Amino acid sequence: MFQLNEIIKYISPVIIFLAALSVVTLSFYLERLFTIAAFSRRTRAGVSDVGELVKNHAGRERDEIAKKTFERLISKPEFAVGGAESSLRHYRVELDEAVENLRISIVKIGSVAALSPYIGLFGTVIGIMNSFSEIYRTGTSNFAYVSKGISEALVATAVGLFLAITASFCYNHLSARLRAVNNEKNSALERIGIMIESRRLND
Repeated sequence: MFQLNEIIKYISPVIIFLAALSVVTLSFYLERLFTIAAFSRRTRAGVSDVGELVKNHAGRERDEIAKKTFERLISKPEFAVGGAESSLRHYRVELDEAVENLRISIVKIGSVAALSPYIGLFGTVIGIMNSFSEIYRTGTSNFAYVSKGISEALVATAVGLFLAITASFCYNHLSARLRAVNNEKNSALERIGIMIESRRLND
């Protein structure tokens, strides 16, 4: 096992930066995960309300209640105009915009996954350069001395790869979760659209 003083020897500014980036990435992952879950619950509840509305009402009464329902669901009530069909389209657009904003936000984790190995490699290169500079300064060419400096420098690469693996998992999990929520939303809205169309034809 490493002693504390031995571990401190391996710490460089690059490793400190990667460690801080790991904490930020994990925090952002958890925040986005809860945000997607909250969006899913809110969307499911809203779609359920609209579905019950279409199922239980018809004609002018349906359109009037639809307008009030969409005024509650849509962030900009002025878009809840017209009948049930136009209101549903506005609601779909708003949900699509929300999904796209979530998708754009999680790209940051993907960027961390792509860049962290290079940051670790940069730290390794700096560490090796410092090792050879120290060898030149002291005039020591002992292999044990050289290997010690290089092994310390390689820690930065290991930390960068670990962060890349973790960030890749977080990004892929959030992307998959968001796709599932988006597919569920699209399917539910499509069914509601079919119900509205069929009821309109029967009114």
